[in-house]
Amino acid sequence: MSRFNRHPNSAYRAFVSTVQEHADDDQEPGEGVRRALADALSHNLRERFNDYWKVDETADTACLRRLITGEERCNCDRS
Repeated sequence: MSRFNRHPNSAYRAFVSTVQEHADDDQEPGEGVRRALADALSHNLRERFNDYWKVDETADTACLRRLITGEERCNCDRS
């Protein structure tokens, strides 16, 4: 049992154990684990973000304001 999963299956327990062992071996605890999980999940999370926000291509300029307001172009001050 874990705080997030009351009835974890064996694959879940094995994954958690492996991550914990890897975190314990890092020189800076957890840093390598966070990077490894980010690498493993980045494509999936990017796709989910794109699907949710209906983003189909990368903009020339990253602009969260444009995403929130729905404007076609970035009008942010670049000073």
